[in-house]
Amino acid sequence: MALTAMPQEQPVQFVLDRPFLFLIIDDLTGTVLFMGRVADPEV
Repeated sequence: MALTAMPQEQPVQFVLDRPFLFLIIDDLTGTVLFMGRVADPEV
């Protein structure tokens, strides 16, 4: 049996420098499990 390594992907970087909302959603049902808001990301 031979093992092969997958090439490492470079991390994705994005800047969140303004207020934003985020949700955690169940893939199967589409139900929103958690919703949050970051009002001041500089803190």
